[in-house]
Amino acid sequence: MARIGRIVQQWREMAARAEQDADGRLKQPYPVYLVIDTTAQAVWIEASGTMLPEFRCELRRGLTWRVHHCEPKGTKELPGPVRLQFRGLQATRQWPESLYLVGQSGSREHLSFLIGCRVGLNGDHGKGRFVPTGTQHILQDGVDYYESILVGDAEYKKQRPSLSAAEGNNHGVSGLVAWSKVEKRLYQTIESQIGETGFRLYDLKVEPGPAWSAAHAHVSARRGTRWQHLFGGVQQATGYMKIDHLGEGLWYASTAPQALPGGATVLELEFVVSESGSPPPEERSHRVVEGRERQHPTTPPASPWQVALPNGATVAILGISQVTDGERPWWGPDGSTVPSIPEFYCESRPPQDKQLARRYEMVWIVDWPSPLFGSTHFCWASKSRSDPPLLPCIACDRYGERYRHSSDMDIVETLGSPVGGAMRCLHAGGILCGPSDTQATFSLGLRFDNGNVEWVTFRSISLRPGEDPGFEIVQGLAGE
Repeated sequence: MARIGRIVQQWREMAARAEQDADGRLKQPYPVYLVIDTTAQAVWIEASGTMLPEFRCELRRGLTWRVHHCEPKGTKELPGPVRLQFRGLQATRQWPESLYLVGQSGSREHLSFLIGCRVGLNGDHGKGRFVPTGTQHILQDGVDYYESILVGDAEYKKQRPSLSAAEGNNHGVSGLVAWSKVEKRLYQTIESQIGETGFRLYDLKVEPGPAWSAAHAHVSARRGTRWQHLFGGVQQATGYMKIDHLGEGLWYASTAPQALPGGATVLELEFVVSESGSPPPEERSHRVVEGRERQHPTTPPASPWQVALPNGATVAILGISQVTDGERPWWGPDGSTVPSIPEFYCESRPPQDKQLARRYEMVWIVDWPSPLFGSTHFCWASKSRSDPPLLPCIACDRYGERYRHSSDMDIVETLGSPVGGAMRCLHAGGILCGPSDTQATFSLGLRFDNGNVEWVTFRSISLRPGEDPGFEIVQGLAGE
């Protein structure tokens, strides 16, 4: 069950990272399918006309496997092989359907998996024969639904000629395959290195970045005698690791510097690992140098559009860009050209309102003062004071570490990169505009520890490069 769940999750992640059009549809050709073959009794991901062996698993033997499809038209059993393909990513526009993969053991018991775009995968074990139900699938008036995720034989044959053309586009397939080959090895190597420090692994989570070319890991470990575990006094250590793919199946991992309060122990780990194990010592030494150079932090140039608040925080806009196909130019809030933008990936979604057809992404940075022990940082982005609306926009760096949501209250005590004892946090927000909109205004409220909320308003932000509608920074809320 866990293996099937992992394959379905990877299928979903590949779709989430694919390019979309203005309607949230995946741009075609999109050559990625989840294939269920009850005759071969296997499930796998197919990309560009090729099965990915790293994402294939066999179904449990001794059961009779069937696939049931439930939708408003009714419920039917599907002959194999069954191919599923994401059509788009807006949840409200998914075709109301469910697909059940069922393994039946005579009439005594069954194993079932619910697969879909809305629910991912849910597994269940029941007594007796499985009875599918489709009564919950109702069509809503006025909704422009995507097509069903089912890809019939005729449609698949029609798509086949375009799969080779999509192979160069790749949709991250090669990166995903490279990551799948080394993921288990990373877990093993991190645990082994922690053991060499005298600590014992307590918790470890490794997650890939948006392009599967890098990753990050949150590590915690403990050290102490059995009596210390029972009565307290256990020494704890933690670490945040950056992981980069160096090519040729080699990955470099290193613990990033951290500023932890209270003298907490920071794990210091560094290694190069390959898909098959550790590389030879002579190759490892120069690969470590290469990895260190790749992870060397770069400081972006100071923004000319910044303001220092009374609570010690500094807020600066780095740039604005319109979300379009192809290359995206960036400009400042006054319409002028920006020198550079930090490397980041956004997960903003296309608008559902056709009147708000233009979509922008804005990036700003908050430098907090040096934290006191136990202090907590808060940051608000005021939706009600923003015009046009500022929407949630999840941003992450290449390692997959998420920055802050822009329109929710954010507690940024533990995430972000320390800068000389202070904390720097990068934020991103999505802006939806109508055809005639040329400027935007929004307010931010920031509070440090238990102090007052300090507000700043960025007024008349340019939505057109080269045009300044009178941008200004005003301390306080807009209109007050």
